Amino acid sequence: MALRGTILNALVYPAFLLVGVLGALILLLTYVVPSFVPIFAGMGVPLPWITVGVLALGQFLQQWGWAVLLGLVALGVFAAQRLKDPAARLALDRR
Repeated sequence: MALRGTILNALVYPAFLLVGVLGALILLLTYVVPSFVPIFAGMGVPLPWITVGVLALGQFLQQWGWAVLLGLVALGVFAAQRLKDPAARLALDRR
């Protein structure tokens, strides 16, 4: 039981970092990047493919971010329920 507590404590910091980085990325893609669309449109030059991709991702997250969040929550609930089953845990540990 002490080993489990040590492992959980070791995973707390990376989990907070992951949540913070993903939050900052979502904030940038949904609010900051779309504010540049009028600037890019006014330049009248073709945009690089990576810029078009980032703009499309930002637009997708603005429109469907709630569905992505709902899907991630559902996936997390499913995974948590599945890991309560000893047979599923054993199958995962055998990998």
